Amino acid sequence: MQWRRFALLSAAVLPIGSHAQSSSLTIYGVLDAGISHISNVKGYASTSADSGIWQAGRFGFLGRENLGGGNSAIFRLESGVNPTTGTAGTSSSFFNRQSYVGLEGSYGTVTLGRQYDFLYVTSLPLGAELFGGPIVAGVMGGPGGTGGSIGPIDVHFGGYRYDNTVKWSKAWGPVTVGYMHGLSGAAAGSDTSTRMDSALLAYRSGPFSLGVAWTQDHLGTAQSGNTANRVLGVKAQYKIGDFTLLGNFADASSRYSPARNQPLEFGVDYRINVATHIGVALEQAVVTNAAGVGTRLRQVTMGANYALSKRTLLYAIAALNKSADARVYRGFVGLPGGAVAPSSNDTQSAFRIGMITFF
Repeated sequence: MQWRRFALLSAAVLPIGSHAQSSSLTIYGVLDAGISHISNVKGYASTSADSGIWQAGRFGFLGRENLGGGNSAIFRLESGVNPTTGTAGTSSSFFNRQSYVGLEGSYGTVTLGRQYDFLYVTSLPLGAELFGGPIVAGVMGGPGGTGGSIGPIDVHFGGYRYDNTVKWSKAWGPVTVGYMHGLSGAAAGSDTSTRMDSALLAYRSGPFSLGVAWTQDHLGTAQSGNTANRVLGVKAQYKIGDFTLLGNFADASSRYSPARNQPLEFGVDYRINVATHIGVALEQAVVTNAAGVGTRLRQVTMGANYALSKRTLLYAIAALNKSADARVYRGFVGLPGGAVAPSSNDTQSAFRIGMITFF
């Protein structure tokens, strides 16, 4: 009888015949560290070793199981890491960057969990350009608009994640559409509400790509911090030989004050050879503070990177930011990694060198 029970148990837990399908698990990550010099941080020059200058450090697990019939089960678990200190990206949750499960098939991709809205750089055309991040500062929120900083409200381009979300996207030829909804974990109006909506319409064909995305959430004041509650973003790129022309615009506002950020940016990336890129971008943002008073921020950004291999690059970034009225917003450089604090006057410059490796 024992062997019969064992046979029945084995049949219940092991894949049999046509139900057995292929599966894969990928472990991946990014480590980015460097040195930053900022001309004026509250009146003093600052030089520091920083993590996640170009891209935030992370490691993750990406899984896929072939279910047959063109369908797959997928999941992602991704955690932030700071290589200069060895600490986690945040103490509030382990897989703080992304955590979701879902299905892929002819209906598109449907995922459930903690996820980026559609304004995130990798969801729109510029995300295809690894070099686009450090050169086109607007993809990190516009001049002075880096996430979590004291500058103008952030426009989500550098990435904002929502809990308890359902996300769907599907491509029809060159056109991709998507919709995302956050399910509330509390009563409407609560500071812990995670209700949100986001939508995407993107077009890619040959050298040209264009993406339009929108996000609106119902996060409370404490949850929102420096991040906008309503954002419309547009990104475009066009490749001409070794040149890539880049552009983006956003209109971001707060639900709790007159604060607003409207960055407009144009840049060009030039591939000198297979290993070396250089680029420059010009940015302007019309910004309004929480008191309803507005001004303009202008920034010029330059940079270069050199590939030591397919996975490891050296890079340098320089930027100069100037405010038209320091009484509204002081100089505050908008770059990957941001600035730790605004300048004491209307101008702030930054220079960063670093190394990034992917695994």
